[in-house]
Amino acid sequence: MTRFNFGICAIKRADRTQKQRIEFFFVFMIFYVLTLCGWIINISPR
Repeated sequence: MTRFNFGICAIKRADRTQKQRIEFFFVFMIFYVLTLCGWIINISPR
């Protein structure tokens, strides 16, 4: 039974790290897109 509980805890911990990774990737993508838009806006008038 304790082994089973330990397995559940390990799965939950893995799920949490996966969530953090997804959030980090999402924030990085938003930052990248904003930077790209800024570049396009700065280059366009010239």
